[in-house]
Amino acid sequence: MTVQCPKISEIAVIADDAHLAAQLSCVLAVSGKYLPILEQPRLTRPDRDAEVIRCTNALARSKAKHFIFAGVGDITSTALSVGVPAHKTIHVRTAADISTLPLPVRKLDKEPLVWGKDRTGIGLLKALRA
Repeated sequence: MTVQCPKISEIAVIADDAHLAAQLSCVLAVSGKYLPILEQPRLTRPDRDAEVIRCTNALARSKAKHFIFAGVGDITSTALSVGVPAHKTIHVRTAADISTLPLPVRKLDKEPLVWGKDRTGIGLLKALRA
C-alpha cells in the first residue's frame, strides 16, 4: 500500500502566537494540502543569524507564494525580509486582521470551539474530531 503525501499550500505562516496560528490554520486549510506553519526565528539566541537562515530556507523549500507573519514583531520581520520578499508578505497582528486577508479563506459556519491558550494541542484534536 502506498501513501501519497499531501501537496504543500502556496501559503506559509510564520507565527509568534500559537493561538493566532491555529485560527489562521482553520480559515486557510484546504483539503488535501498541507499548510506549513513555522515558529518565528528566536532572535535572542546567540546563533540568531542561523535561526533566520533556517526559517528562510524552510520557506524557500515550501515554494509558497504568500507568507503570513502572524503576531511577528517588527525586528523579526526586518530580519526575515532578507529571504522573504516584502510584496509577498502579509502581516496579521490580531484575530481581527484575519477577515481582511487578501486571500481566499474558508467561511466558518459553525460555532467556534473554545479552549484555553494553554491547551492548543487538545483544542486542535477536538477540532479534528468535530
